[in-house]
Amino acid sequence: MYTNTTAELSLNTPSKSLTSVPNDTTNHRFLIGTCALSTSNSSSSQTPSSSSFPPSFPMGGNPPTNSLYLIRYHEEMNELAVDAQLCFDDGNSGESGGGEIWSLSSCPMDKTLLVACQQDTHTAETALWRIPENAMREDE
Repeated sequence: MYTNTTAELSLNTPSKSLTSVPNDTTNHRFLIGTCALSTSNSSSSQTPSSSSFPPSFPMGGNPPTNSLYLIRYHEEMNELAVDAQLCFDDGNSGESGGGEIWSLSSCPMDKTLLVACQQDTHTAETALWRIPENAMREDE
């Protein structure tokens, strides 16, 4: 029933918030919010200089952006997998995933609802978000 094996997953970005999805009765799911510092307001360029190797930006040289990851634990295979990577869009600037995600809480009644607290360099906000239904797909 219990084993001493571990399952791990690397998102290659710092994270501060983790919550379970309690109303998902068929899968073991978790939400992880990342908190990489934004480089968009710094005086340096968006691309790493040729003298810095390896580049300090994760995943192919892109500047850090913050996302919400929907993680599923596969019990039979003892592994974690990313079901979806969701970015927040503030609706005004068109930028997505800019703010650090500080706190997450999922709704105990509806597995697609969550409250997220995030902060960028100028504002802090708490918002109610709905996870798209296609991200909450069931096991094939």
